Amino acid sequence: MNRLLCDSHIHLGDAEYEPYLHHLIMTMKALGMNACSVSVNTISSLKAISFFKNYRDIVYNFIGIHPEFANLDLAEFENILYKNKDFVDGLGEIGIDEQYSKQNPKNTIQIQSVVFKRMLEIAEKLDKPISIHSRNSIDLILDMLSSYTIAKTCFHWFDGSREQLFRVMDRGYYVSFSPAILSSTRIQELLKLTVIDNVLLETDGPVRYRGCFRDVITSPISILVSLVYFVSEILDLSFEDTANQISNNSKSFFKR
Repeated sequence: MNRLLCDSHIHLGDAEYEPYLHHLIMTMKALGMNACSVSVNTISSLKAISFFKNYRDIVYNFIGIHPEFANLDLAEFENILYKNKDFVDGLGEIGIDEQYSKQNPKNTIQIQSVVFKRMLEIAEKLDKPISIHSRNSIDLILDMLSSYTIAKTCFHWFDGSREQLFRVMDRGYYVSFSPAILSSTRIQELLKLTVIDNVLLETDGPVRYRGCFRDVITSPISILVSLVYFVSEILDLSFEDTANQISNNSKSFFKR
């Protein structure tokens, strides 16, 4: 069996991982796991490029401008990206989120939309996959995506409606589920409705979750195997079949 469990969305460059990041990566390697590290702004993108270019056998490196930071200098980000495009596997975390406009009136939906569209243009030009933040903005984002030809698209931590899920599936996009499925019956039902070939799993670490993972800084080695097991229970599949399916999905999405 050639199974490789993959965390499709984790902020490996976050400061909380710094004290033991090398150990974490080496342990993932020993356990047959890999991960997609996402960035949120120019600083975290530079940091990720500097570190993860040495671990391309185990880390997929996505960089991008998160909607929270849409006021940043786009030109600076593009300069970083194009100088290092050989070490960048995709764009993420990118998207639109009205919540950040409420927190910062200068970070309007219009500004976020301009930045997001530019991220899509770059992904299309460079033939790179994308990881999308779509909280309360799925319909708007789906409308925007229709104007672009993107290699692969994943709606990270999908939390939309049944109708929105069906629109996403009709387009052949991927959706990733986080440990939130452990406590949310609504998200469990969404998982059951999702085309199995388009399911990815993520931790979104270092996010902490409720229940048995309370106060745990999540990472692939702390939660990914448990997440695969829980998904297998929800879908009434064996652990082996679920792990192999998710592995194949991940290889398809992240294929370099």
